[in-house]
Amino acid sequence: MPETKAKPLKRLGGYSIAEKPWTNVLGPVVEGAALAAYWRELVASCVGQRERRAAAAKEVDAAAARGDLSEVGSILGSRYAMKIEIKSAEAVAALLHRILVPRAPFLCDELCPHVAQGASAGQVKRFLDTLDAACSSLRERWHACGYDHPCYEDLQDEHMIYDRWRTKLSAVARQPG
Repeated sequence: MPETKAKPLKRLGGYSIAEKPWTNVLGPVVEGAALAAYWRELVASCVGQRERRAAAAKEVDAAAARGDLSEVGSILGSRYAMKIEIKSAEAVAALLHRILVPRAPFLCDELCPHVAQGASAGQVKRFLDTLDAACSSLRERWHACGYDHPCYEDLQDEHMIYDRWRTKLSAVARQPG
């Protein structure tokens, strides 16, 4: 494996997606260049959202100084939604990295050399099946908690992020040969 300049990806939170059991299958693969582009987009999403969330904290202070409490509440709500999006995208990145390199010493940043190797059919299926199971679990939980429960939108937001990144990887997967 080539020498890497990758560094550990700093994470905002501890969301984690439990992996489905390994299956050896025939099916779509993801070439190294496509997987590296997907990875860079995923990591950039995490980092960019963290930067926007940090900037919003300054906006809260400015609005509070002006005494605009409705704007403070709006910004805090937006920051909370960003936090869920960041943690969910980080969990997707951690899942993919764990599937590609089960014993990696850390979750790589955008310079990850592991993604350049691409993903086998079994790895792609495991990733997609695991995200499907996570989405199914989230749907069950949000239906169980009810529309008026505080967790309802949080669960839908987390589901939306998992589904977004699942769909994006499905779009770059191709049949081998």
